[in-house]
Amino acid sequence: MKRYYLIIISFVFISQNVSAETKTDAYLIDEEPIESVDENKPYKGEFFDTRLNFTLTNENIFGDPSKATVPNYPGWRFDVPNEQGTLFFDNYDTRFSGFETLSHAVLYKLEKQGNWDLEGSFVLRMNQRAERNIVFTDAGSYLRAAYWFSKDRSDMNRLSFLMFPTSSDRFRLGYSYRLSWGGNGVYNRTKYSVPGIKIQYENERFYMFAGAKSSVVINREIDEERAVLGGLAGMGFDITDIVRIEANGGYFDRGSNELPDLVDTNVSLYGGSLQLAIHKGMPVASSIDYKLYRNDPERVVNLFRKPYYPGGLSWLVTAEGTVLGQVLKKAAGEPGVTDVQYGYAGDVNVRLKADYFRFRMDLQYRDLAFMLHRTPSIPAFTIIPSDYGLQSNWFGSVGVDYHIKSSSYTIGLIAGLEQPATFTVNDKITVVRSSGDFSEIPKNEEVLPLTAVKLVQRMDLSESFSAIFDVYLERDPNLTRLERSGTEELFDIKPVFDEENINRFGLNFTVQARF
Repeated sequence: MKRYYLIIISFVFISQNVSAETKTDAYLIDEEPIESVDENKPYKGEFFDTRLNFTLTNENIFGDPSKATVPNYPGWRFDVPNEQGTLFFDNYDTRFSGFETLSHAVLYKLEKQGNWDLEGSFVLRMNQRAERNIVFTDAGSYLRAAYWFSKDRSDMNRLSFLMFPTSSDRFRLGYSYRLSWGGNGVYNRTKYSVPGIKIQYENERFYMFAGAKSSVVINREIDEERAVLGGLAGMGFDITDIVRIEANGGYFDRGSNELPDLVDTNVSLYGGSLQLAIHKGMPVASSIDYKLYRNDPERVVNLFRKPYYPGGLSWLVTAEGTVLGQVLKKAAGEPGVTDVQYGYAGDVNVRLKADYFRFRMDLQYRDLAFMLHRTPSIPAFTIIPSDYGLQSNWFGSVGVDYHIKSSSYTIGLIAGLEQPATFTVNDKITVVRSSGDFSEIPKNEEVLPLTAVKLVQRMDLSESFSAIFDVYLERDPNLTRLERSGTEELFDIKPVFDEENINRFGLNFTVQARF
C-alpha cells in the first residue's frame, strides 16, 4: 500500500492568539509585585479570569460518525472540541486548549509592614466540563513574604519567600511549558497534595532561587506511605539590555521502583535546563501557567488587555535545552541492577512584531526518554532496551498575522510539520504521541511526518467578547485502527491504516467572553 506525503501551501486567517506572546500577556501576573499598591488596603475575594466559550465543532467534517474510530469523531455538536480539535502546534506555552469554560475564585490579601510585603491568595479553579461534571482544583494558592531592601521600594532589590500549601505545580523547571518538568507530575503516583516553597533574591538585572517540594507515596518494600522530597534551584542574568541567560535544575526522589526486584531502590530524577534569550522591545515572558493569581485592583487592568501594537519593530528569540537523568532498572543484566537513563529536549522560539504585523516560529525536539520521564520510561521503571529502534519527536511551525485596527480584526497564516516519536521492537513500529498514547504501525510500513494548516478569523466585539471561526486541515499518515483478521480467532487482530480519517478537515466556531 502506498501513501503519499502531502505538502500544503495555504493562506489562512488566524486568531490574535496565534502568538504565545498574546497568551503570556493576558490572564495572570508575574510572581513579582508591581508598583503602586495602596498600603494595607484589604482586598475582598471575587471571581475573575472567567472564560466562557460556546462552540459549534466538528473535528472531522468528512468523516462518518456512524463508524467506531479511535480516536473518536462524534460529528456536529455544540461542545468543547475533543483533543483532536487542537493541533500539535496549538497552545505551545500553556496547558489549556482555549475552549474551556472555567473561572477562578480568588481570596487575596496584601499587607505592608515596613520593608515587608505580606501576601496570601486562595485560588480555586472551577472547570465546567458538563452540567454535573464541574471539576474543582487548587490553581496555585500561596503565601508570600517579600523583603525590599529599599523601604520606599524604589528599586527591585528584594528577597521573597513563596509557599504553596496545596499545589506547587506552578513552581516548575524549564522555560517553555511544553518542555517543562518538575511540576506535580513528578509525583504522579501520589493521592496527596504536592506543597512547595521557593526562596528568591532578585534585583534589576539578576535573580536566583532555591526551593523544595514534597509528597507522600507508597513504599513498595514495606507497603507503607513514606514522604518523598525534591529540590529545585535556578538563576538568570541580563548580560546586556538585549541578552539574558537563565539556568535551572533539580533533584527529585520519586519513591520506590515498582518492579519486584527493585522495591528497595528509589527512582530518582535529576537534570538541568538552560535558556538564552535575545530581545528588543519585547519582554522575555514565561508561560501563563507559571504565574500567580493576585486579586489586586491595581493589576486587574492588565489581565484582559488586547495585544499591544506600539508601532515600530520589536522581537524576541529564545533557545532552550534540557538534559534529564533518571535512575531506573537496567534493561539487560542481573536482576536488581540500576543505571541512569538520559533524556534530551530543546526548542527555538521566535517572535517578531512590526507595526500591526506579527511573525512566530517554534522549533522543538524531544527524545523518547524525555517524553516518558513521568511514566517513567518503557517498559515502565526500566531503561529503554538498547535493541529498541528509537525515533525522536520534532516539529516546526510558522505563523504570521496582520491586525486591522479599524475593524478589530486579525488575519494571518500558521502551518506546521511534525515527526512523531517511535520505538521499534521485532520489526513492529509503535508511534508515541504522548505518555499513554501509543499506536502500532502495520508491518513493513514506515512512519511519515504529520502536516497541518489552520485558518482562523477573529472579531473582537468588545473588550471582553469575541467571535472566533477556525478551520483546519491535518494529515496524519500514521493513524491506525485495529482490525480482526478472521472471525474464528477472537484475538487475531492487526493494525491497519485508517484511510478514511488520515486526512481531517475540522471546524470550530466559538463565541467567547473573558472577564
